[in-house]
Amino acid sequence: MSTAHRFSVAAALAAALVVLHPAAGRAQEQEQAKPAAGQAAPPAPPVVSISAEEQRRFVGDYDVSLPDGQIMGVRVFVEEGQLFVAPEEQEKTPMRYFGNNTFGLDFDPTLRLTFDVANGKVTGGKLVQRGMTMNIFRRP
Repeated sequence: MSTAHRFSVAAALAAALVVLHPAAGRAQEQEQAKPAAGQAAPPAPPVVSISAEEQRRFVGDYDVSLPDGQIMGVRVFVEEGQLFVAPEEQEKTPMRYFGNNTFGLDFDPTLRLTFDVANGKVTGGKLVQRGMTMNIFRRP
C-alpha cells in the first residue's frame, strides 16, 4: 500500500500521520484550527535521562494498530546514545523520555508513547495523540 493511500485525509488517520511523518504532520497542523489567543499548547513534561540499559529494553520492532484498522510496522533503535523511532519507509525521529516508560516526540507536544513492561520486558503499549489511542504490539 502506498504511503499516500495509507495517510489519507480521513480525520482518523490524521493523528497517526503526525506520529509517523513529522513534515506531513506539520502541513496538516497548519490546516487545523489554532488555539485562541492566549491559549498556548500545554508544554511537554521535562525530559528525564535514561540509561543505556533502559534504552535497550525498548529496542525492537512493533506493530501500531491505526484507527482505520491498518497495521504499521515501527522500529525503535538506539543510535549514538539516543533512542529513535522509525515507522516503515519513514524518517527516524528522536524519542524524548519523560519517565515511567513514557516518551514523546518533539514535533507534537500532545503525543505520548507509553510502553507496557511485564517482568522487565516490553510487551507493547499505547500511542495517545490528540485524544486518539492506538495500540502497539511488540513483534516476537
